[in-house]
Amino acid sequence: MNTVNRTALVILVKMPMLEWINSCAYEESHKLTLSQVNDEAHTYLVDGIDDSTDLKKIMKKHFKTIFENEMEAWITDESMWIENISIDLFFEFFEVYASSIVHDLSSEPLLLERL
Repeated sequence: MNTVNRTALVILVKMPMLEWINSCAYEESHKLTLSQVNDEAHTYLVDGIDDSTDLKKIMKKHFKTIFENEMEAWITDESMWIENISIDLFFEFFEVYASSIVHDLSSEPLLLERL
């Protein structure tokens, strides 16, 4: 087992984001629920943080990238994306859970894929 020198940010969708997803991608008969969209919550690894002050700094740095990646996961047509996103809007649309202790239990080498 190895400890990874990163903090894991688990991003959960809140109701405003769910409403956007459903309005863009799904007919009324196929609307998704919060449970369905959060079953596969995305996790982002960022530099290690120690407290809530560090988390605020990290989120200010990365909120736009995370927000855009979350939109792209559902809607690839950027013309349909939410405009004028801000840190405040991010926190209206998403819940963030941070864990500064990340263990790697795999015996396989860690592979990185640049996006």
